[in-house]
Formats: sequence, C-alpha cells, structure tokens
Amino acid sequence: METNNEIYSTDSRNEVSFAKVFGWLFLGIAISGSLSYLVPLLCVTVLNPSSLIGFIIAGVFIQLIVPFIISFKTMFAQKASKVAFWYVVDAIGMGFLLSSIWLAYDTTTIMLALLTSAGVFGVMALYGLLSKRNLNHLGTFGIMFLFGAIVVSLFNFFIGSAAVDYFVSIAVLAAVLALVAFDMFRIKSIAYAGLMNDNLGVYFAFMLYTDFINIFIRLVVLLGNRNQ
Repeated sequence: METNNEIYSTDSRNEVSFAKVFGWLFLGIAISGSLSYLVPLLCVTVLNPSSLIGFIIAGVFIQLIVPFIISFKTMFAQKASKVAFWYVVDAIGMGFLLSSIWLAYDTTTIMLALLTSAGVFGVMALYGLLSKRNLNHLGTFGIMFLFGAIVVSLFNFFIGSAAVDYFVSIAVLAAVLALVAFDMFRIKSIAYAGLMNDNLGVYFAFMLYTDFINIFIRLVVLLGNRNQ
C-alpha cells in the first residue's frame, strides 16, 4: 500500500521533472531569440551586412544535422550534458536562421507573433498536461497533417500560389498545436510512470522547443507585414 510520504515523494519528483523540461525549453527560446536579434545588429554595425547570409547558411546546416545527433545522444549518451550541449547548439543555429526575420518583417508583427505563440502554446501544453484522455490520436493527426503539408508545399514550390501557401501555413500550425498537446501528454505519462531521466528531460524540452519555434514561424507568416 502506498503511503502519503510515497505519494508526496512521487509528486515532488514529477514537479522536478517538469521544472527541468521547461527550464531547458525557456533556455533554448532565450538563446534563439537573443541571437536572432543580435546577429543582424552585429552584421550591420560591426561586420559586413552580407555576412548575414553566412550566419543563415550555418543555421540551415545546423538544423539539418543536429536534431539527428540529439536523438542519437538521447538514446546512447551516458551523460545528459552531451544531449544538453547539442540542444544548445541547435538553439544557436535556430537563432542564426531566424535572424532574417527581423529584416523581412516589421517589429510589431514579430512581437505580436511571439505573444500569440506563447499564448496558444501555453493553452495546448496545459491541455496535454491536464487532460484525462489518451491523446495519442493527436500525435497521429499532427504527423499526418505535417506530412500532407510538406507534400503540398513541394508541389506549390513549382506553382507559386500565395493562397496555397497560406492554407499550408494554417495546416502546419494546426498540426504543430496538436503535437504540443501530444508531447505534453507523453511527458506526463513518462514522468508519472517514473521513467523520466535527465537525457529524456532535455530531449522533451527540445521537442517542445521545436514545436514553439514552428508555431512562431507560421504565425509570423500568417500575421506578417513585410518590410518594404
């Protein structure tokens, strides 16, 4: 029979697990957000403005490679610091990649998209955390919508339809919102099963971080007023 002390101990461990996940999440967002603003400023005031292209290319390269390294390290690394290192590298690369947003869109659009992203992300995360239902169907829905959106985007690359691009952005946004709830459901399930460890804590932070960034990017596109 489980005693009250055991229940409190389990609850405390779960709270620590969630705190670590969200701590890493906020760190990644802070790194990417800061660099996305500072890199263009550095290129304009200190370096050559054309050097921004180099940062963006570096960001693309990091985003193509590092997520696979994070997945591999999560499964096989003995120390969580190795997973955390690559997570920070990924956040830096995303900061480089997002640096072009400050040149393409006005500040009002970016700040509105950021606040809206935080709001909708928080709502879906709370739903995933508090819901008593099995949310595996949201994971299936999100993955299917993302796959479909990617296929349509490839066709639209040759067509160049602004309307199709707009609806693809909406579809991707809906898919990612579903994945936020699903990821939080997975985190909750693993934490309450007592299976959470430091590697998984960083990995799930990376998953939520990726969800948040994708929500932000899509909202910038949907709400965006481009700089002339």
